[in-house]
Amino acid sequence: MKAPSILAKNRNLTVNVMVRNTGTRDGEEVVQLYISYPDSKEKAPIKSLKGFKRIFLKAGSSQTVSFTLTPEQLSLVNEKTGALYQPKDKVVLSIGGGQPGIKNKTTSNVISKEITIQ
Repeated sequence: MKAPSILAKNRNLTVNVMVRNTGTRDGEEVVQLYISYPDSKEKAPIKSLKGFKRIFLKAGSSQTVSFTLTPEQLSLVNEKTGALYQPKDKVVLSIGGGQPGIKNKTTSNVISKEITIQ
């Protein structure tokens, strides 16, 4: 996964990942991008789906999939005011064929990367 380790607050975040079909048959994959705020002092979703793309891959081929997240997509909701805010905090990005932390027989890896918003 290609993404910066540090992101300035209120900036878009572009994430690229190489997806490879290691099987012997052509097939489709739904590449999913989740974010989580593991160290948030405020209430935050455990993981939040922020994007997905269905791709077709011939057996043995690979493709780069890109996602661009806006500051709004990287924001949380203030519990008291209901306003969006982007916390200066650690964010974990997870990309793969399913949710992070859940084993799936039909898809393979979910990879994660930690970034810091400053």
